[in-house]
Amino acid sequence: MTIPRRESADGPAEVVAALSRLVAERPDVLECEVNPLRAAPGGVLAVDAFAVVAPARQDG
Repeated sequence: MTIPRRESADGPAEVVAALSRLVAERPDVLECEVNPLRAAPGGVLAVDAFAVVAPARQDG
């Protein structure tokens, strides 16, 4: 997932929207967290983040 880098007050909202798209497009993502999310004039930085992904199915 790519989040555009540009100076904008909308940076944090763009990150939340991108995470929402990720969860909507990837049903195997069970959880995700970004904490803290720092916003500054130069951009947005996820200081710490993690995701919980469902184990791959082993059909067969």
